[in-house]
Amino acid sequence: ERILAENAKLDPSVIDSALSKGRNRVAVAYGAFPEDYERIWSEVETLRRNEKLTPSLLAKYMRDPNPTWFLVALAQMADIDYLTAKHVVDRREIDALAIACKAAGLDKALFLTCAMIMLSDSENAMGRAAEYGKLYQDLPYDTAQRTIRFWRLRRAGGHAA
Repeated sequence: ERILAENAKLDPSVIDSALSKGRNRVAVAYGAFPEDYERIWSEVETLRRNEKLTPSLLAKYMRDPNPTWFLVALAQMADIDYLTAKHVVDRREIDALAIACKAAGLDKALFLTCAMIMLSDSENAMGRAAEYGKLYQDLPYDTAQRTIRFWRLRRAGGHAA
């Protein structure tokens, strides 16, 4: 009873943060997250809090040899978790990338740059740029936000987004 009473006094965001850090440590230990994940997440989070996490910085991270920078920045900008961002990029899911980029408020040119880099070794990737651009342009911001919320619910339920 005493423990429950003490926990009731705590701010829920503090508890969530502590649980999240614990889950992240386990994920790093078991190989689900890269070893540098916590350091990079912390640095990108500081940039975000200081309003220095910008689309141009995301573009820079896109070209970084360490993909963790780009995945963490995309996850924070789109308000998705790291594993969802990794899933989208690893599986080259352009529709999902469009949703994440639109939810993050990125412009069409940056989305297309991300898509072309992801698909650089695919057949006719450049030829499909206009198709991808139209997909992005036609995607309403509200729909992207709604989809991101759905992904979060699925991930919280233990399913892949």
